[in-house]
Amino acid sequence: MIAVAAALVLLASAAGAEDVALSTDPSWQGTGPLVGVVGDSISWLTFEELHSRLDGEWTTSVNATLGVRVVDQQAVAASYVADDPSAMVIELGTNDVLRWSTSWDGMWELSQQALMLSHFGDVRCVVWVNVDEHLSSYWPDATRQAAGFNAGLRFWQSRDPDLRIADWNAALLYLGRRNLLFSDDEHPNEGGQLVLAHLVGHELAGCRSPIGNLDAALPAPGAITVAGWAIDIDVPTDPIAVHLYVDGAWGGSTTADVVRPDVAAVYPDYGPVHGYEAVVPVPPGRHTVCAYAINVRVGTTNPLLRCLTATVG
Repeated sequence: MIAVAAALVLLASAAGAEDVALSTDPSWQGTGPLVGVVGDSISWLTFEELHSRLDGEWTTSVNATLGVRVVDQQAVAASYVADDPSAMVIELGTNDVLRWSTSWDGMWELSQQALMLSHFGDVRCVVWVNVDEHLSSYWPDATRQAAGFNAGLRFWQSRDPDLRIADWNAALLYLGRRNLLFSDDEHPNEGGQLVLAHLVGHELAGCRSPIGNLDAALPAPGAITVAGWAIDIDVPTDPIAVHLYVDGAWGGSTTADVVRPDVAAVYPDYGPVHGYEAVVPVPPGRHTVCAYAINVRVGTTNPLLRCLTATVG
């Protein structure tokens, strides 16, 4: 299967990838929250590894077509919105770089990235696989253009906390191109497909860490009263633990099991029982209280929800 796929990709490259109508089966597979993948021939080759890596954690749909650019997949990306996915993966950009053989229009590419991301304004997590910045075997400017495309992704990431970058470019640099790519110096071989699927899975796991907030830390006699909310997508209707620290020291644990209609209004699929309240004893003076949501199952961190300061008389 892999050898045949590689041969087809190389044939497509020689014939002009835009003339080859080979796409993956975009049907949903696996168990867990929904994640859609929109990509080009790199995702097309990595189709089986992506499903294998994400199965058991995500229900996955991979819609990848040979030779496509960001602009070509805008409609496909927008079509996923109706499925209300928890996350999206975008693996596009290589063909954008390789098509601009004479005049690179960085602002146009930036606008296409922005349009792609705009489809997923209500999606909690978007992962974009960056492009290989060492495509100089095609023409000298390909490296510069690829670096410009990746700079655009970092620009959008600085403005969108829900955007994560799977660093395929760094993997090629540190693990070795010859180890990860076929002889065409562009498409991932068996080892490269495993690495790419792992990169995507790692970034998606980070999307499964809890969310929430520390809304208030109010002074009380000999204590600080805290309140907030926390949700873990892996147990969407269940309360989770919240750990509290005062001035960097352990302050106690509480459970997010208080009804919060305002939170339910924003996250209707998760139910209303996600608020927490606690009274933390402290001596007189100014204190900083920090709340951490405790991850369940797939996520990678116990995220800091917020720190607030209160002065106790």
